[in-house]
Amino acid sequence: RFRPFFSVLDCTEPAGVDAFTVDWGTWGNAFFHPPVGLVAKVLRYAECCGAKGLLVVPDWPASVYMARLREKEQEGKVMLVLRFRPELEAPRWMKSAVFRGIPKFDFLAYSLDF
Repeated sequence: RFRPFFSVLDCTEPAGVDAFTVDWGTWGNAFFHPPVGLVAKVLRYAECCGAKGLLVVPDWPASVYMARLREKEQEGKVMLVLRFRPELEAPRWMKSAVFRGIPKFDFLAYSLDF
């Protein structure tokens, strides 16, 4: 089944550039990997829509979104399913080395069931 893909970057055939304009509760199991600055907003909107899926975020314990994730874990609405450290690759046109190599922090994958 087709899952809509939203991106503000130039890429092939996104469904749109603003995922917050559609109801995520109608997607079935979705994959969420938002920019760090949008993680808290993604959590709020996913809960409003009754979304289900997988959320991938950096493991930054002192971040605002981690406090929200811990709160939702206690409520039984999210569950940590995987901790991993990927090797990152970036397109050649991206000059920043931030998205290349092995990061100094883990990533976390959470199952969402709002």
